[in-house]
Amino acid sequence: MATVRFQLRGDTAANWSSVNPILKGKEPALETDTLLVKYGDGTTAWNDLPYAALNLPAVLAAYAEGEIPSVFTLSIVHSADQAQWRGAIGAQVASAALTALAGVTPIGDGAHTVGGITITTSGGLITAIS
Repeated sequence: MATVRFQLRGDTAANWSSVNPILKGKEPALETDTLLVKYGDGTTAWNDLPYAALNLPAVLAAYAEGEIPSVFTLSIVHSADQAQWRGAIGAQVASAALTALAGVTPIGDGAHTVGGITITTSGGLITAIS
């Protein structure tokens, strides 16, 4: 069986921003210092491309089910670059109020509507708010 190697284009965030290339459609590229990825669309310059999204609900659901987090997941939470990761996925640092919720008994799984807002929970975690 033949071995195929796949390697992403990579450079530092500063170099990507300075050169500001247009990536081909669906072409991935890595910021080697932040480990963030962007995908090209063939027309948008680097500085205007969004970072690739992380499926945070799936990660949280895995935690709730007792799965051991991957090195990748831990890097988001514990790395020196966590501020960049939080910005890329739209997350924020936990507040004291959120930390205090850790000791609260979770409500049952499913949809719960209060004051016209529906909160859906799974495994004791909020998975959707509408």
